[in-house]
Amino acid sequence: MATEKYAFERYLNVRQAYGASFSPDGSLITFLTDITGVAEVWSAPVNRQAAGPFWPNQLTFRGERIASATFSPKANQLLVTGDVGGNERTQLFLLSADGASFTSLTDQPETIFNFGGW
Repeated sequence: MATEKYAFERYLNVRQAYGASFSPDGSLITFLTDITGVAEVWSAPVNRQAAGPFWPNQLTFRGERIASATFSPKANQLLVTGDVGGNERTQLFLLSADGASFTSLTDQPETIFNFGGW
């Protein structure tokens, strides 16, 4: 049995999706993925009758790592945490479900903010 060998670069290009959150009405799912090179928030409709696969919509374009994104239980908005330059000092943001509005809730770069829940 022959063993295939792959270049190390191939393993550096492995991407992932994680941190899923459903909209309050269950019509959307958001998740984080690093397919652009850094974790950003993406969304996709939840349609069980869909005929084929879909491509999700990118909601954030920070170019800085998003650490988490959680839907509000009552509104079509997400609480997002993210840092700057990989410093792990996460700040809080409010993101509309369509990605049109991204508002900073904190601006204290020396402080780490962790989201506890809605």
